[in-house]
Amino acid sequence: MNRDKQPQGQEAKTQQQIVNAINHSLETDADTLETMADIRQRALAAIPQKPARKNVYWLSAAVAASLIAAFVFLINPSIQTPNTTDAALADMEWLLENDEFELMDNELDFYQWVNEELNSAG
Repeated sequence: MNRDKQPQGQEAKTQQQIVNAINHSLETDADTLETMADIRQRALAAIPQKPARKNVYWLSAAVAASLIAAFVFLINPSIQTPNTTDAALADMEWLLENDEFELMDNELDFYQWVNEELNSAG
């Protein structure tokens, strides 16, 4: 509206005047800065301080959760880890059977024979 009526040079001049006015208003001397710092410190000192004790709600929640978990674990024994000794014993029996070792010994003889045949043929 009003921009259309102003020529380009006039608009740029107005913008520069606004920028200069804002920059000039932001400039402060050392006394003003010191006064502002003092006012800020007094304002911060006037704010009531919270006690130094930090919020420990998360700690109480963790303790409550662990107590509930322990209670459920002790009351309901079906949640406990299953007895795996039977499965472990079955595996140990399988590993300790002599038949498997004899089979491996026979296979070793076979592989040695194949190696000798390949070396003699070559």
